[in-house]
Amino acid sequence: MAMRNLLLTFAFVAATLSVARSAKADDANTRYGAIAWSPSTGATGAASHYLTQGLAEAAAESNCGQADCATQISGADDFPMAIAKDPSGSVYTNWGHTWPELRDNLLADCQAYSGRTCRIVQALPL
Repeated sequence: MAMRNLLLTFAFVAATLSVARSAKADDANTRYGAIAWSPSTGATGAASHYLTQGLAEAAAESNCGQADCATQISGADDFPMAIAKDPSGSVYTNWGHTWPELRDNLLADCQAYSGRTCRIVQALPL
């Protein structure tokens, strides 16, 4: 139950960041990306450079290729985003201003919450 609450908290934070990051929608040059994940197989899919966030999410889920694929993180392509997985199969998401910032924060957060070494399984930009 604690893990489920933690994952729901991560989902809420990711959604909040996604909304904040997509607030630039009035900028005609904004492009969107998304990363999807399948809990049953661990498959991932990514998409970037889409005109809307919804199109990016649909493409990521399609690229994931499984019936249960769901978007884990999405938003403007301005910043790198990624998902990491711990050995139990739980996933964690984050974004950063730079790739090193994203990588370091995501892996540290994942390890802090799971108590295990984590690995990044999908990242954008591609």
